[in-house]
Amino acid sequence: MNDRHDSLKIINDFISNNLPFKVVSNSIKYSTPIIDSDDNSRNILLILDSSFNPPHWAHYTIISRAIEYYKSLGYISIRVMLLLSIENADKKPKPASFHERLDMLQIMAGIVCKQESIDTIVSITRFSKFVDKEKMIRGYNKTDKIVFLLGFDTATRLFEPKYYLPQTVPQALEKFMENTELFCLTRGSNEETISEQLSLPAEIKSGKYEPNILKEWASKIHVISNRNQYKDVSSSTVRHELLTGTPIKELENQVPKEILNYIQNSGASIFS
Repeated sequence: MNDRHDSLKIINDFISNNLPFKVVSNSIKYSTPIIDSDDNSRNILLILDSSFNPPHWAHYTIISRAIEYYKSLGYISIRVMLLLSIENADKKPKPASFHERLDMLQIMAGIVCKQESIDTIVSITRFSKFVDKEKMIRGYNKTDKIVFLLGFDTATRLFEPKYYLPQTVPQALEKFMENTELFCLTRGSNEETISEQLSLPAEIKSGKYEPNILKEWASKIHVISNRNQYKDVSSSTVRHELLTGTPIKELENQVPKEILNYIQNSGASIFS
């Protein structure tokens, strides 16, 4: 992992040079060689794009579930990219600072790499829209199928017309949906709500959401039930508990111990 001075320099250079995208680290320990550079049908890049403020077990869960899902489909070369967005279409920046998030993200990358035996890339971007992020990442990685890992709420916001005006959603997302897939976990605990979320691809396929969401996009959208102990964990709840004095030890069911150690050494005030 970079030390804190390195992460601060990386973020400052990234912002001052107005860069759109940068790979910070890239493990190559577990990569399976690409069989045919003209055939990406068995090579896949799973991208988790978030503010990681802080990274937590729910982030890890969606990565682990996606790895399991795509392995079951026969993909033989799977890599993960953790993408820190320094700009968000919906949220204003909040503490922790971006260099502290980058520190924590590199810790999370090490956990993913070790626990899943999967090469993990850490990168940063200034783009807030998925369509722009995909173009940048495609320039970096031309050989792998790209899959964005999303919570259900984020997946539905992706198709909101307000983000693409004056274009329509199909006009703005035509190439994006042609080149990528979406892997989503359900949100919440209510059985009826979960059932409604799981039915989204079938409803899209039926044409229910046309002309906004095209029915041919249904095969690119995978919604999986999120029924584990981390389904209600979020960065905002973790920050709240830290700021209201919850002992670090009591948060190990929400945040990896290694990241909690970083927070403890930095002081929970990094979120205030």
